[in-house]
Amino acid sequence: MRSVTFDDLEPTGSEQYTRYTFTEALETSNLAANRYHVPPGGTLPGGLHAHMDQEEIFVILEGTAVFDTLEGSARVSAEGAIRFAPGEFHSGRNDTNEPLEMVALGAPKETEDVRVPATCPACVEPRLRLEGGGGDVYFSCPNADCGRRYRALACPHCAHETLSFVAIEGTPVVRCRECDSDFEQPPLEHIGKE
Repeated sequence: MRSVTFDDLEPTGSEQYTRYTFTEALETSNLAANRYHVPPGGTLPGGLHAHMDQEEIFVILEGTAVFDTLEGSARVSAEGAIRFAPGEFHSGRNDTNEPLEMVALGAPKETEDVRVPATCPACVEPRLRLEGGGGDVYFSCPNADCGRRYRALACPHCAHETLSFVAIEGTPVVRCRECDSDFEQPPLEHIGKE
């Protein structure tokens, strides 16, 4: 048996969210577990995405979360929970004036197939795979006959490099976090094949 308090955990994140990961502290083998603090106007990391190999449950401890999907949006308040099946696109945000506290649980623990709702320019596969980490993020086409890799380019309007996928009335778009420009497809540069 292992136990841990949130105060024992080292926070990571950005101005959009703070994450406390207790997966390692509890030495879980089949479950990922994180606590998120999302300030008013903040968002969960990752934008609109789907884990093809992991289901996720979000349990709201305090406040109200809005989860956007390609089917619409759902509001979940304190003491409520929501589940996303493998392959279901989702993103989370806090559109209230109050802080949001939640716990996210994912099984299995490791996710190796994260997709974004972008179409491969070469073969029109509808879900590009998100690859890499840190500053070396790129997308790849999961279609074995294609396998092209792409690097995301900066916003064509303001040259800001932080673009994210969002759902607007069930339609995925790419939004620049700096100038709020929306694009049907992300600006991509072909960089080779897998």
